[in-house]
Amino acid sequence: MFGIGFWIIFAILRWSFKKPRRIIFFPRIISRFVIANVRRSRLSKHIEGQIPGVLAISPTMNCNYNCIGCYSRDRLTDEELSTEELDKLFTEAEHLGISSVVVTGGEPFLRRDLIGLMEKHKTLLFVVITNGSFFSPMLVRRIADSGNIIVLISIEGFEEDTDKRRKDGAYNTAVKAMRLMSTKDVLYGFAATNTCRNFGTLSSDEFIDKMISLGCTLGFSPNMFHVEIIQDMIG
Repeated sequence: MFGIGFWIIFAILRWSFKKPRRIIFFPRIISRFVIANVRRSRLSKHIEGQIPGVLAISPTMNCNYNCIGCYSRDRLTDEELSTEELDKLFTEAEHLGISSVVVTGGEPFLRRDLIGLMEKHKTLLFVVITNGSFFSPMLVRRIADSGNIIVLISIEGFEEDTDKRRKDGAYNTAVKAMRLMSTKDVLYGFAATNTCRNFGTLSSDEFIDKMISLGCTLGFSPNMFHVEIIQDMIG
């Protein structure tokens, strides 16, 4: 019924009201969306076709995990865009009125230049899907200070499902990253690949309650093509 953009905005609003001092994050993002939409609409009149509102990129296909079924496995890893090329790409996206960039991989934070590029391009909202293994207090602080980054931590359910598909210790690594972000004003959630093995877990109250307790505001399941907002956050 609603697109991913609607649910992201809804999650930002609920997250902002949870702690009033976060409220400044919401109007900033909304104002950037409005400005980008106006620019995109204006430029679309001069081309044959439409300019997308969201850009999806994989800045690297390298990863420190080797997850079962991952689309980045066996992909070329030696033809990555340089820092300068990524910088130019984001600049062009801003010029075209693209409002959001979904960043996947591989593991995005293997690119040490990524956080600096996201900090630089303030008019873009970056939604980063990561395994959380490279998170440190310094990285989380930079994400919190940037004001334009939403993080989705990859997880497959509880420890057994997550470690079986990803690797031993992956679940605890994901939980540690969430707890680290909960100490700062970072908007974050989880990303889970929905399969016949973990569907029951992902749709259970127990799992959703666990994600809420870890501070998640939203969750994304790529195979289901929609965003599940954790309604309990309203309370």
